[in-house]
Amino acid sequence: MEYDSDAFHTGSDRIAADAKRRNSLSYLGYCVITVGRQQMKSEAALNMVAVQIAKQLGVRLRPRSQNWAESRKRLRQELLSPF
Repeated sequence: MEYDSDAFHTGSDRIAADAKRRNSLSYLGYCVITVGRQQMKSEAALNMVAVQIAKQLGVRLRPRSQNWAESRKRLRQELLSPF
């Protein structure tokens, strides 16, 4: 997973460098999932990224406790508080 921040991934030169790096990684057999600021701010969008990553890893996401959704929400808030 790669995070494309607004600070370091805008402008034609940086976008071109990002594309070149992703193409090189793809050529080597890596799957690159790119996430932007808007996805990080959206709980639904970030959950979809987690599903995509799990699928690439061959892992099935399953809630393991009754308070799983609340725990996930608290973790997300703690990790993303600067956003």
